[in-house]
Parts: sequence; structure tokens; C-alpha cells
Amino acid sequence: MSFEKKDLLVANEGDRNLYITDDINNQTFTDIIKATRGIITEDEKIAAHNKRILKNYFNMDVDFSEKKYNKETNIYISTYGGEVYFGFAILDTIAELNKHCKVSLYAKGVVASAGVICFLSVPVKQRFCNRNTIFMIHQVSSFAFGEVKNMEESVEQTKKLNEQILDIITSNTKITKEKLQDIVDKKQDWYINAEQALELGLVSKIID
Repeated sequence: MSFEKKDLLVANEGDRNLYITDDINNQTFTDIIKATRGIITEDEKIAAHNKRILKNYFNMDVDFSEKKYNKETNIYISTYGGEVYFGFAILDTIAELNKHCKVSLYAKGVVASAGVICFLSVPVKQRFCNRNTIFMIHQVSSFAFGEVKNMEESVEQTKKLNEQILDIITSNTKITKEKLQDIVDKKQDWYINAEQALELGLVSKIID
């Protein structure tokens, strides 16, 4: 039996387009983690098959588990935001996928609040937006109720969440902590257009 190129498997590029187009919540996180795990599992199957084929035909031992062998994944995001904890979960999930294969994020329309956290899950060179995209950053919102001790704990946790968000933003953009703290202190919603996003290091390129 002779070797033919078709004996090697390749990933379906259409299955590597993911979408975050709703509120950041449990369902959005569930959809993303299922999709990313599906991509990784399918790539592992393809890698095992191709390794076996090359070993059988050419006695070549190629490690297809390396990132360079996996096709790029594109994630399109447009969301008003939502629950910050699920924003953290999506950020970590996409960052893990980016260790497996290159992930590019495309901001469309509006990316606000917890959506910004999700968008910062990959290096800036892999983040893009359209000319009319708007980003929005603000402080964490919460509702404290119950006994005084419970309310005090809720306020303290909200402060910690704000600090965590500030760290994520300043670590992955050119935005300073002083600027973000000013937004928090003034309780403002900070709207950022595409040109500003480029200057601030939220994106590396504006796609017309």
C-alpha cells in the first residue's frame, strides 16, 4: 500500500471559529469550555493518527502534540459584559487554549465590563477590532444585603475583585493603574473607541 497525502488528517477550520455574543454568565462559560475542550480533543486524535501514519510509512517519529502543528482558532466577541467570576473563568479557558494553538480574538460592536476581561486572554498581537468597535471599562458592581458582617465581607470582596481586574488590565495593556483608579474613584463608565484601543494596547490592529 502506497502513501497518499489524504492519509493524513487535518482539522476542519470551520470548527475553530468560536463566538461570545451574549452576556458573560454560566451558559457562556459552559459553551466556551465545551468548544475549547472539543478542539483540543479533536487535535489530539488527529495528532495520534498522523503520528501513526508517518511511523508506519516512513518510520518517522513526529511529535504532533507541539503547538505549531495545531491550526489557529478565531474567537469573535461582542458583549455588554456580565458576571465577573465567569469572566475570569473564560479568560483562563481561552489562555489555556492559546497554549495549545494560536488563538486570535476579534472584538465586534461593543466589548464591555467583564467582556474586556475575556478579551485580554491572549497577547496583544493576537487581539483585533473593527473601526466602529467600542470598549467599556468600569468598576465592579455588587449588591450587599443581610447582616452587617455579611455586608462588610461583600464590600471587602468587591474591593479585591476590583484590584484583580486592575491587575489584569494593566498587565495586558498600556493602561496605567492610576488611570483605572481614577475611573473607580469617580464611578465612571470609560468608553474607548478603536483608535484609543490601539493606542492603549487593547488591540494590535484595527480591521477596516
